[in-house]
Amino acid sequence: APDYAWLSFTAWPRSAMVNRQILPDPKTWPTRFEDFASPELRGKASTSTVNEETMVSQVSALRAVKGDEWTWRLIDRLLANGLRIYPSNKHTRDALIPEGNAVAMVNSSNFHVFLMEGNPVGEAWLDQERGGIGTNIEAHVVAVIKGAKHPQAARDFIDWLLSPDIQTLLARMFGETPVNAKAVHGMVKPLSDIRRTDVSLAKITALRDSTRAYLSTKGFAAPERD
Repeated sequence: APDYAWLSFTAWPRSAMVNRQILPDPKTWPTRFEDFASPELRGKASTSTVNEETMVSQVSALRAVKGDEWTWRLIDRLLANGLRIYPSNKHTRDALIPEGNAVAMVNSSNFHVFLMEGNPVGEAWLDQERGGIGTNIEAHVVAVIKGAKHPQAARDFIDWLLSPDIQTLLARMFGETPVNAKAVHGMVKPLSDIRRTDVSLAKITALRDSTRAYLSTKGFAAPERD
């Protein structure tokens, strides 16, 4: 947070998970989010509903960078191209192989967990060219509650979460992106190597409610709970 009210302890970059059974050649993988609207991916691209706030934030970031007209036109193009929409990132991930989808827009950690389970998947990073839109990145966050009974113990716990060993563990076991540069990333792309979307958290936050409302009218509504 700008005022340090909370801290990130792992990053959540958005990436495209690729079904290698359908797209075995990395040269054919998407390089931009717009590619999800290409003829090659007609009816084979997928993402989640607004039940996933990372999806809401990604589209909000697009609005902040490219404007509403461009963003909503892209959403219409994606839908016209047969974009498949699932209740959550997990559902999107789990449907990739059995339902014959070619690509899924997920959090990078979703890809790594699926890969560690032995699935034939790859990871494509979108809009990374110079001057490109970049990748929207969210995070797992932690904070010390004001007035907590044991604030020093809470701070010690946060220091433990941010330590190189624990950051390495989170990357190795759960595919989480470390925020501590001293961690061993393994197969996880280092945060410093990701070209981020150049927009402030405040601007994204200001657009989230209207983004969620608009997407809900376009077929991205969260499923009703029993």
